[in-house]
Amino acid sequence: MVPLLVTWALVVASPGPNFVNTIYFAGGHSVGAGVRVAVGVAIGTAIWATAANTVLASLFSAAPWLVPTLRAAGVGFLAFLAFRILRSALHSRPDPEPGPEAESGKPPGSTGRPLITGLLSDLANPKAAIFWSGVMVTTLPVTASTAMRTAAIIFVTAIAFTWYAFVAVTFRASSVRRIYRKNERTVNIAAGIALALLAVGIAIT
Repeated sequence: MVPLLVTWALVVASPGPNFVNTIYFAGGHSVGAGVRVAVGVAIGTAIWATAANTVLASLFSAAPWLVPTLRAAGVGFLAFLAFRILRSALHSRPDPEPGPEAESGKPPGSTGRPLITGLLSDLANPKAAIFWSGVMVTTLPVTASTAMRTAAIIFVTAIAFTWYAFVAVTFRASSVRRIYRKNERTVNIAAGIALALLAVGIAIT
């Protein structure tokens, strides 16, 4: 199980759509919003890990058309996120200080959306499907007990939540927040472009 957990920790710590979404919501809204993204990612991780532990690899082998279908869905979702963030950034006005609603952890009009964004971003990422169908199947022994497989799912889910929650809390620190507020438009434009480039990268690989 150790190779799986080490590999997953490295994958989680590398920048990607989940990281971009976490800092977008944590920096632009609140720690609570960023943590809800982390919860969504953790739920997505649990779903992928459970699927990989059961039928994912055999399903992809039996129906290889599912891979490009999932890839297209992932590209579309990332492109949609990029469009929303860029549109918001390009039409936003400078707001140097967060309002009380932002500090409360419930930004206007965002109830539940960060969690859903984190969940869908994780589920729609074709790299996650390839990672889980390949890595978990190959790093856990075929003879692994149900207890070991269950423990693996719990650990990888905990790693995902802990990392992205840490990112959300750190990015919302007062010093980081001040820097973000001064450069919010630029950071969000960069986030939107990063998501768009991720979508393009997935589409052409």
